[in-house]
Amino acid sequence: MRVFIFDNGLTDKSGHHYNLNLKLFKQLQLKNIDVRILGPKKVVNTPDQPFRIEPFFAYTIYDRPFKDKLSKPLDNFLFLNHQYLKDLKRIKSQNLKPDDVIIIHTATQNMLLGLAHWLSEFPEDEKPYVYILLPFSHPVNKQGAHTTLAMFYSHALKILKNNKKTFIASTSEELAKVYSDISDGTKVHKIPMPVEYNDALNLSSQKKKGKIRLTYLGHSRRQKSLLILPEIVQEITALDIAEKLDIFIQLTPADKMKKEHRRLKKLGDKITIYPDVLEEEDFYDQLNKTDIMFMPYSPKSYKYESSGLFSESAGLGKVMVLPNNTWMASEWARFGGGGSSFDEAEPENIANAVREAVINFEKLRKQSQETSKKFREYHNIENFVNIVFDHMGLKP
Repeated sequence: MRVFIFDNGLTDKSGHHYNLNLKLFKQLQLKNIDVRILGPKKVVNTPDQPFRIEPFFAYTIYDRPFKDKLSKPLDNFLFLNHQYLKDLKRIKSQNLKPDDVIIIHTATQNMLLGLAHWLSEFPEDEKPYVYILLPFSHPVNKQGAHTTLAMFYSHALKILKNNKKTFIASTSEELAKVYSDISDGTKVHKIPMPVEYNDALNLSSQKKKGKIRLTYLGHSRRQKSLLILPEIVQEITALDIAEKLDIFIQLTPADKMKKEHRRLKKLGDKITIYPDVLEEEDFYDQLNKTDIMFMPYSPKSYKYESSGLFSESAGLGKVMVLPNNTWMASEWARFGGGGSSFDEAEPENIANAVREAVINFEKLRKQSQETSKKFREYHNIENFVNIVFDHMGLKP
């Protein structure tokens, strides 16, 4: 058995895609499985990488060659699926075998139809196993169930459903149901988050001394309230509990965050700003120092979307500030974690949720720490890999 990871989202040596591939690579190596990772053609390998990325796919999942406002979703869907199919047809050079496993952990709408047609061309007894983790959002949610794009997406899922060695999964039960509903009952498995806690686990039952660390971490983008982050922080620093807080804000990628950086710096010494990518050791150091993980994300954008940062923070027993009506909020509630929430991503609403978390901090911290063990037992990279292979009826 060999495992091939297809990931045309690998655009740099940090971030979600790289970290997930690293976790999968290490976990599969522990099971003595040969792992091959196929990434975008533009990827550049460096000598210090723990694994080699084979430059392969012509386009990344972020590429959108067509820009016409009216037709670009459909134009890009058809073109990129066609290009993905062309790339996949070259994989015969890898001499795929029936006991090989292909893992696609971020399969977007611009890949699924190409993948479905490629698999359909295999003789039944020569097909490899394929495990597809569907993305966090979907075109039906964004554009309505009856758009042409949504119908193509549904069509691709129906083709994949007929492949007995193809398995489809999602980290969200709600999203799994949506995918199943639009594709005539395609089986969509529930899968845990592939979290690796490393040496970051540092739970303390002692009462907090000194200021409470409020932290905003991760890749900054509009859906995480980046554009109104200065206003949110300003509201927080004006609260009656502000003196109890030590606020740490990471802004990355730094070269694109100059405007937000300038606006946040105007708040002076009330906050600490780190305008760059954190190396793994530094990231976990900041995570360990965190008391309240502050996630002022858009409830609409994150309705179904999972989050590695949320999962790592929850598994380490942090108090969480989360958007209501999201996968994160429902998952944390399902495990019984401690935190506060807000309905709309507006500065005053988010600041009030932070205030609630600070006022009830000791109670919420105890609740989160008592819950975190159960959360870690389910959401971890080893369980992720074991469940993937269990769904396929394989023993790694």
